[in-house]
Amino acid sequence: KKHFNHIKPLFGALKDKEWKTGMQILRELSQTIYLVKLEHHRAESLENLSSYAKELGFEVVILENIQDILSIEDDVIVIGSLYLVGEVKKALAYVKQ
Repeated sequence: KKHFNHIKPLFGALKDKEWKTGMQILRELSQTIYLVKLEHHRAESLENLSSYAKELGFEVVILENIQDILSIEDDVIVIGSLYLVGEVKKALAYVKQ
């Protein structure tokens, strides 16, 4: 936990995965969570992600789209779904061009 205190999770998940358990673990490590909806037909809604995160006591920051990650000033760890990692990679590759 002491190594994670300045890193904030960037989280997105699929409906059919156990994302609530993952979010519970993240809550033990961070006060804030960045949420983004995946561009996938099985993506969990931002409303459900946000509602549960608030229930756990997170300070929730909702990103409207994956490109919004480029404006985050905090150090983040991309977690929750490999689909999210792929979308972040695409967004970062676009910036490099």
